[in-house]
Amino acid sequence: VCDSDLFIINVNANFPGSCHDSYVWEQSDLCYFLERKFSGSHNNSFLLGDSGYGLKPWLITPFRNESPARERRFNYILSQARSVIERTNGRLKNLFRCLNSERKLRYRPEIAGQIVVACCVIHNILISSQMIARGHHFFDEYAEEIPDRPINPQANHFDDGEVVRQRLMDLVVN
Repeated sequence: VCDSDLFIINVNANFPGSCHDSYVWEQSDLCYFLERKFSGSHNNSFLLGDSGYGLKPWLITPFRNESPARERRFNYILSQARSVIERTNGRLKNLFRCLNSERKLRYRPEIAGQIVVACCVIHNILISSQMIARGHHFFDEYAEEIPDRPINPQANHFDDGEVVRQRLMDLVVN
């Protein structure tokens, strides 16, 4: 997980590369943390994900079967915002060639995971010291406009995710 400045804010290197991203996500401490945070009083924080993830109020994914022009526009804006993680992964792999798929980390899984985390930490140090250019911000102008609202934590999270995604679309798509 990264922010809009390409700064890596969460990494989970506990699973082999053969595990699907959504499985790793569902097992992560961050997923659990955001679910608990949402179930509490703070429910206007979320991450952006691709269509491989399940829609949740704290994980906004694209519309499937987009038909109205507004949904297509929202998906485009979402994909532009999500491009930050692709750029972050690309920079990480360019900086640390051992992370490229052509070069395998031939270590025990625990050591390989530690190497991945170390590469992410060094990447962040380079960004913090401005040795790597930072990204630009998406959705910043809307961040304060997304109101908190009481949501029943017992409710279906997909339905709540639909509500949150609709509110975001209303804010960013004219």
